[in-house]
Amino acid sequence: MKKINIVLTIFIAAFFFSCSEDFLDQSPSSSQLPEEINSLQEVELLVRGTYNSLQSADYYNGSFIMKNDVRADDMGLINGSRLDDEYDFDYDANSFDSDMWKVLFTAIRKANSCLYFLDKITVEKEEDIEKKQELIGHARALRALFHFDLARIFAKQYPLADDADLGIPIVEEVLGEYDFLQRNTVKETYQFIVDEFEAAIPMLGTSRKDGFLNAYGVKALLSRVYLYMENNPKAYELATDVIENSPYKLIINKEYVNSWSSTSTSESILSVINSAEDNGGGESVANISDPDSYGSFGSAKSFVSFMSADVNDVRYNLLQESKSSKRPNGRVLKYPGIGNTLSVVEAYLKGDGPLNSATNTSSVPVIRLSEVYLIAAEAAVKNNDKPNAIKYLNPIVERGNPANTVAEADVNLDRVLEERRKELVAEGHRFFDLIRNKRNIVRETKTVLEYTDDLAVFPIPQEEMNVNGDHMIQNSGY
Repeated sequence: MKKINIVLTIFIAAFFFSCSEDFLDQSPSSSQLPEEINSLQEVELLVRGTYNSLQSADYYNGSFIMKNDVRADDMGLINGSRLDDEYDFDYDANSFDSDMWKVLFTAIRKANSCLYFLDKITVEKEEDIEKKQELIGHARALRALFHFDLARIFAKQYPLADDADLGIPIVEEVLGEYDFLQRNTVKETYQFIVDEFEAAIPMLGTSRKDGFLNAYGVKALLSRVYLYMENNPKAYELATDVIENSPYKLIINKEYVNSWSSTSTSESILSVINSAEDNGGGESVANISDPDSYGSFGSAKSFVSFMSADVNDVRYNLLQESKSSKRPNGRVLKYPGIGNTLSVVEAYLKGDGPLNSATNTSSVPVIRLSEVYLIAAEAAVKNNDKPNAIKYLNPIVERGNPANTVAEADVNLDRVLEERRKELVAEGHRFFDLIRNKRNIVRETKTVLEYTDDLAVFPIPQEEMNVNGDHMIQNSGY
């Protein structure tokens, strides 16, 4: 990764008018160092801009979810060719789109710029000291998240890596325009991520604010990281803290399906908030899932069959295929557009009424409380703690279908992963769940990718190798 100079554009004035401006993304040749960024209010705008990175169609609003999900078994290709290469594992360093790499390192650059300016601001009032710490907490937490997501896709999963395996370059400061970075090891990368999240927790409050992290949000993300690291005691400790003490609550059964048409819910810990004026556009996961648009990203027939085994599970109602023969594309109705409840969508499909909004207004979850319950359950199973495994698994199982429950004798890792399939489909988890748990990708009873295959890790884009080839080492197999 080429080191980026602080002279990358930070247009404060433009940001006052639109939080969606990619004001940190300009090339060095068209930018200049801001003459005055010396107040907490100005840096707070920069922090908001760093959160805005999540909204990119090349990150949580699109590619990060879709390109990983179609590599697994539950989501597939319906129409078009947008995701063919990932679905078929037909990519190499030359063909792989470099946009995810660039967007995430640009996001890290934004976080580092926030920290650069905060370091230069001296405050004396108690409320300003607290505000400065809060802003530092946001920037460090986001920097950790960006590094973690890069590591998930461009490096081996932690349980599969040895001490020498390479992770990603750790970028924790604003650096010279013509400097270069080398990759750190997987273990160094994850230790940095843990350290950043842990440092951020005491800097943030516990009140919730939609679209932003608080201390519990950081704990939830860190519990996910610890689960990936197989540090199950820490994953369990943090997950249960969030469950028992945070302001977030599980959605109830009768509200579950329509909750996906809301901007925010009681269990939204961190979501990408979209609107008619500010969203991921045509390449968003919502738009590409929409049968009236590209309709490319939908559930595999095997997943529909899997869910059909229990049609009384409320999550079955999210499968549009089960509801409409007009457009039986296997759509998972998690991105319907704000206000487009199930009844609105069904009426629209019958020609009996319009939709309330475009699909790309849908909020996209980064992490929600349901996942945290499943983190606690998985960690407990791996800790050989079956009583607590069912304590946190059954609220999700029973919310899906109140007639169902899992007995203590029947709980195991496979059962937890099965519930993760049902609950987290189309949210970008399944591929990682399989690989990190050393399970092959199997479609229609046929293994299409072994978990040890080099293709389980995306290549470092050739564009990066061309710029930084003397310092950057390509992933194995490319």
